[in-house]
Amino acid sequence: MHATSLRRSLLRIAALCAILTLDSGCGLVYRASRSGESWVIYSDRTGPFLDQVEKTVEEVYTAYGTLFEIEPSKLGRTKICLDGRKEDIVDHSSTPDLLGYYLPWFNVIRVDLEAAEARDPSALRTVLFHEIAHHFLNVRYAGIATRCWLNEGLASALECTAVAESRIDYPLFNPILAQIAQRHLLVDESPLSIADLVTFDWSGFHDSERKVDHYALAWSLVYYILEERLSPRTPLRERLDTIASLSEDELISLEADWRRYVTGLDVTGHLIRMAESRSPERRVRALWAIDRLGSLSSVRGRRVLRALGRLVESEDREIAAAAERALLDVVVRSPGSGSDRKTRNLVDRALERIRRSIEQDERDSATRVAIIDRLSMWTPDSSRWLGTLVRLLEADSAEVRAASARALARLAPKPTVTNPRFWMLAPADLREREVHEWREWVATQSSDALAQRTERS
Repeated sequence: MHATSLRRSLLRIAALCAILTLDSGCGLVYRASRSGESWVIYSDRTGPFLDQVEKTVEEVYTAYGTLFEIEPSKLGRTKICLDGRKEDIVDHSSTPDLLGYYLPWFNVIRVDLEAAEARDPSALRTVLFHEIAHHFLNVRYAGIATRCWLNEGLASALECTAVAESRIDYPLFNPILAQIAQRHLLVDESPLSIADLVTFDWSGFHDSERKVDHYALAWSLVYYILEERLSPRTPLRERLDTIASLSEDELISLEADWRRYVTGLDVTGHLIRMAESRSPERRVRALWAIDRLGSLSSVRGRRVLRALGRLVESEDREIAAAAERALLDVVVRSPGSGSDRKTRNLVDRALERIRRSIEQDERDSATRVAIIDRLSMWTPDSSRWLGTLVRLLEADSAEVRAASARALARLAPKPTVTNPRFWMLAPADLREREVHEWREWVATQSSDALAQRTERS
């Protein structure tokens, strides 16, 4: 037996043994658990981490319960096991089954926390949406586990579900997989056809060296059918039922149009159009797309900066705040992306607007803290924000004061008090003394910089 196949077989055997152990008493395996009507979470981690995971799982079940309208009694009770196992994996960006997997026969989901967290902070949330989607799909569509392209394609679309407070939307658009599918169809010397894709069994879909391409192509076929072939006016649940009912011959007949659609897809433009939508029904989707524009390195560039610069000026404060965060993410990580004068001017205007907005005490603290935390990663010119951050040490909000102190400690070589308790609870005179020292230090730096410019001139 091949070493990789042997390893996988051993992992599956180990998983079955672990499941039997769970059924006989989870306390023997994990330190903590949380439970809901249709799920129970097991983890060795506790505290705020588990609180956040519980909140995310509740959001997932609410979102999919709303979409599929499945009675909780039909869902059983899913065991969600969060493990800290390390794998010898370099790239987790587009292979969900390396981050987690779902065993429908035992109603168990396992997630590799260390692999997920190595990817990015939001990866665990994405994995939970993906794996729990498999459970709902298996309950709603009998036999879907054997139709790998449909099972994985739908889960890869549903993992992009957007939730904002109690509002839910299903963008279905997976920009990473869109780019992988596009590259495969345009660059690969022997690209796969729909006939290849829909006839794969489990081992063919998952064990091939092209597994990443299979995920991407499966998603792209699902997205093309749901968004282009079927009317977007039709409720999503009905469209899902329709795609699940299509025969292989019907799918294969879409080959030419599907290829044309995927290879011509403007991924960045698609996200920008979503972000700039003014439709009230698409507002949650717009917020989701703005976040993607800020977080995805593969869609950065002048178009993204210009779009975010426009959105920063939106009269909708929630949209503007999301654009502020996204714009800072782009500029902090790619400081040279706005190289032409028009884009630089637009970005500078947006940054000045951000500066003014975070200095307003009437603005909500959570938004201000999120922006300040991004400023703490600023690399282009840290002195740009020092004066603003020093002024924020005197903000009405204790959370804003503490965040500003953290940011200053990262951006400037001057020692400072970073303990949040000091900025939240210390007497005003002690805090003022620290602020005074910062004012004097910033003034000294400004004087030195002016002297250096004078010398050079």
